[in-house]
Amino acid sequence: MVKSYLAIVCGRPSRDAEAVDAPIGRHPYQREKMMIRSNHSTSRTAKTVFHVKERFGKHSLLMAQPKTGRTHQIRVHAAHIGHAVLCDRLYGGRNRISRSELSGGPSCDDYVLERQALHAWRLEIRHPRTDELLTFEAPLPDDLNQTLQILRES
Repeated sequence: MVKSYLAIVCGRPSRDAEAVDAPIGRHPYQREKMMIRSNHSTSRTAKTVFHVKERFGKHSLLMAQPKTGRTHQIRVHAAHIGHAVLCDRLYGGRNRISRSELSGGPSCDDYVLERQALHAWRLEIRHPRTDELLTFEAPLPDDLNQTLQILRES
């Protein structure tokens, strides 16, 4: 099984692809949060591969492929490499962004995205009887498409 996610992240990764192999465990003070945590009783192995699909001024579109299935794995690993998922309050510090902020201006009340810019995009599995490779895709929601359009025009 191959799971692929699309994420709009803050910043521009310098490499086109990066594998993050870092254990994830519970945050010591914030119950709802996970973190990179080695040698702890709550830590479990976690690996995610990121591929840059597009770069914009201050943001990028990444494809993320988790090789393990840990809680918040993509979000924790993206933040760990310095590219938090856009509008991820828990790991990126804010939960919404305006049109003007995306295009480089000051904040306003015209919010185009008020949730994490993370989307479960593609699932590839082998049929158990025929061994045929089956691919299922979910198109990007309107708010993420609109965000990408603004980034492309900026």
